[in-house]
Amino acid sequence: MKALFELHLKPAWPLFVVSPVVVILTALYDPGYVPFACLVNFPILLLLMIIGGIYKSIRKKESLLHLLLFFLGLPILMLTWPWGIGLLFAYGVLMAIIKPSDKSTFYELQRALPTSKIRSMAMGLVEVTGKTSMLEPVISRIKKEPCIGYLYKIDSISRDKDGKKSYNNISTETVCNDFLLNDGTASAVVSGTDISFVDLPESPHSYESNSRRYQLFLLVENMSVLLIGKAVNKNQKVRIEKDKGKDIFALSLREKVYRYNLYRPLRKSLIRHLIMLLALITLIFMMDLKIEDGTLYISISSVYESFNLSEIFNFNL
Repeated sequence: MKALFELHLKPAWPLFVVSPVVVILTALYDPGYVPFACLVNFPILLLLMIIGGIYKSIRKKESLLHLLLFFLGLPILMLTWPWGIGLLFAYGVLMAIIKPSDKSTFYELQRALPTSKIRSMAMGLVEVTGKTSMLEPVISRIKKEPCIGYLYKIDSISRDKDGKKSYNNISTETVCNDFLLNDGTASAVVSGTDISFVDLPESPHSYESNSRRYQLFLLVENMSVLLIGKAVNKNQKVRIEKDKGKDIFALSLREKVYRYNLYRPLRKSLIRHLIMLLALITLIFMMDLKIEDGTLYISISSVYESFNLSEIFNFNL
């Protein structure tokens, strides 16, 4: 309801009562229809998803292509059940892993781009550093503090049987006005439209309440930052905005970028050794180990059998 229809229902608990009440009433009428009452929830949810997708596509014209692809692919998914759903799920997971986030793109680009001085920077994609100055304040969502911009996140909180917390993002909002960036040589106006904040410091006013975590990250005056964006000349004034071609316009603290570059080789080495260790452990578990008369015998025949595709497919490879 929130994601597709943008309905903010208060209180929301009646939505969670509808399904069990329907099942209970069905059991009182005829227990034989209880399985049907349980299963009917799925097509209702599917119908709401389809209607919500249509509504969202009409409201946001850029989603019409995704809606068209959905309706073209739905019959294919139904004809290839359950393999089609499995492949679609695997594709979604793979794209989530491969597709770079704004944060990863920012950190990779800042390693490749040279840092430019604002006074002598060329027009196009640039990396600049400097201190921020406010032009017109934004009022933050928590405590109503004046700032240049803010990132506001709401997460749901869930706990496992041991009481350990886990968080799932519900909504994210980035608001920023235009501001000045000065590196000591000159100043440039930075657009606040479509900017991404990477690893900004969290406000001390962030809090948790009613199984929700409310986080606020502030961009304020005199912050030493590193910015990647597109430098343009508008009305004889230098302005930095989003580079739509490379889809990058992000800002982070210089201190955070310095730490990332410092520990990046250590992280890569750790990941590489961890993958090798996991592969070795997996190989050991797949082997046949046998001890006879104090001697350890290792057989790798079971490893070959695990990768024998002729046992899976009905045709000869």
